[in-house]
Amino acid sequence: MSIRYNPVIDGLRALAVLLVIFNHIGIHLFSGGFIGVDIFFVISGYLITSIIYKDMKLGNFSIGSFYKKRVIRLAPAFFTVLTVVSIISWFSMLPHELAEYAKSAVYSTFLMANVYMRKEVGGYFSTSVEEVPLLHLWSLGVEEQFYLFWPLLLLMLIRKTNPKWMLWIIIGLIIASVFYAEQQILKNAGKAYYRMPVRACEMFLGALISFLPVIRIKDILAKLLIYLATISLCITAILFNEETKFPGLNALIPCLLTASIIYFSQTLQQQTILSSSAFLWIGKISYPMYLWHWTIIAFLNIYLINIDFYIQVSIILLTIALAWLTYIYCEKPARKWVKISNKKVLCIGFLLPSLSFASMSGFIQINNGLPGRFEPIISQQVEALQSAAHFVRKECHDAPKDRSILPEASLCSFGERDKANIDLLVLGDSHANSLIGALEVWAKAAGMRGYDPTQSTSLYLPGVALYERKTGDTYVEFSSFKVRNESLTSHLASNHYPIIVVSGYFSTYLSEKVKLDDGTGRSNEEIFVESFKKGLDNIYQSTDRVILIHDVPELFDLQANCNTRVNMLKLNHACTTDVQSLYSRDKRFLQILDRIKVGYSNLEIVNLNSIICDELVCQSHLNNIPLYRDKDLNHLSFIGASILGKEYLRLKGNPLIIQ
Repeated sequence: MSIRYNPVIDGLRALAVLLVIFNHIGIHLFSGGFIGVDIFFVISGYLITSIIYKDMKLGNFSIGSFYKKRVIRLAPAFFTVLTVVSIISWFSMLPHELAEYAKSAVYSTFLMANVYMRKEVGGYFSTSVEEVPLLHLWSLGVEEQFYLFWPLLLLMLIRKTNPKWMLWIIIGLIIASVFYAEQQILKNAGKAYYRMPVRACEMFLGALISFLPVIRIKDILAKLLIYLATISLCITAILFNEETKFPGLNALIPCLLTASIIYFSQTLQQQTILSSSAFLWIGKISYPMYLWHWTIIAFLNIYLINIDFYIQVSIILLTIALAWLTYIYCEKPARKWVKISNKKVLCIGFLLPSLSFASMSGFIQINNGLPGRFEPIISQQVEALQSAAHFVRKECHDAPKDRSILPEASLCSFGERDKANIDLLVLGDSHANSLIGALEVWAKAAGMRGYDPTQSTSLYLPGVALYERKTGDTYVEFSSFKVRNESLTSHLASNHYPIIVVSGYFSTYLSEKVKLDDGTGRSNEEIFVESFKKGLDNIYQSTDRVILIHDVPELFDLQANCNTRVNMLKLNHACTTDVQSLYSRDKRFLQILDRIKVGYSNLEIVNLNSIICDELVCQSHLNNIPLYRDKDLNHLSFIGASILGKEYLRLKGNPLIIQ
């Protein structure tokens, strides 16, 4: 059984998809356009709950029929887009990217795209997702996972519960989901974004409308309330941004506004802007628009095409054109499937294409992304991109789990590993760890053995606690920072090394990304300076020489695989970043270092940036090999650092040997 057509809902769909697209193509005015997905969730919760609730009351509900209708609604456009994207991916993706794409396609096909994105890709707003064509399908995964259990739960509640209690039960489910969301956001906001239980409150809120008594009010008042809620949705999309704590409580703002629009439109007879012909037309093709738009953006990023104003307009027009074609030639014809049996629709419309994509995925992954599609240099470049130092040398960075204990020197060494004594100690964070490739080159050339007890986000700053910013103004203590540094202080007091190397992501400890606390209430910079000097004092008591290695540039708006893409796709694109960005990032630290050097005249400085930067730009590659690890803007890969170390050795000599 269907419910009465409500044109305002199609208008809401149009608004939702436009907000999402505007956000994804980089229109800064709509920095919170991601709320469009939340609008979709509320609409879905309302429509599907209304339909199945009416069917259940009339005794017409069938699980098989319900899922058949879901297949008819979603599968034709979904598999059309997936087929086209898979063909383009074959020609434009690097081997490891194609293997990952194939895996994401299978997850997406079996309604688990959100699980894949949470486990394999990372935060929704991170730069690492810009070349993932199926990223946006996480929302379909969330929605369909919700509808795996919601009809059954609803059926049980209707049969076992007094209808008067349904309203309060759903309100209780909303509160429980919001509470869970808030807890998950504190643990890991990036992963929480994709979780179905975190988003369930939004669909429950839509479902709640189905159980609210309809209060008839005058059309003029209903129209006014709908306009106010619509304007408020747009304002929310403008005010929210990637720093907004989301979803959770903040997600209730667009969801409640959407629910209000749906509720007050149920008895509305007059037309609003949301029920205008333009909004209705876009609303009818909103689903294929959502499917197509991000894949277009992702492939533009893969082909290193800058999304300026003209490209933004082109994306919108191409999205609309493809969506209309999909609607006319895929979605509308598929409606005839409603006359076919449940089993046939589920098998032909879902199971058969799903197994086909699973077979394709298995073939691609078994063959490691089919590297034979490209010339051998591409394989060398991919190997470099994937050689993260902390993977190559697992025993060292962030080990062991008890951070009060340093990793075993017998396991965590580099250079001449067979030597009995350690000549070189490395202190610092993940940026220091990413230099190990270069340090190993120098250590072997000097006949030295090094020891690397580095830890993420842990520059050696004794006597200081560090708090990391999670969302907005929320900071959470990174307790391992102080624990590891205390263990290093103790270790330095009882050991001596010929050389100690200090490096790290210096600028981040002076930024708003972290808060430093030594109990005095002073600024980050004041605490940093005092603790850094105290650290140098401790280090100098345990060594003959201290070498400070400057941090390497960040790529900012450049991907690590840029040079590989240029070679693979025969593009004309400069894979460089502005040197001024490096100076701007490090300005405060360099000023501090100049002051500190006065009191530590024998502090030796090594600047690898002199090899990859000139007066204008910094390179992301050297000798046609990428320097940074894949999907990372600021960490050298192990092979990249090794190449950089060799070039420094050739041009400037070995910094570990006194010239």
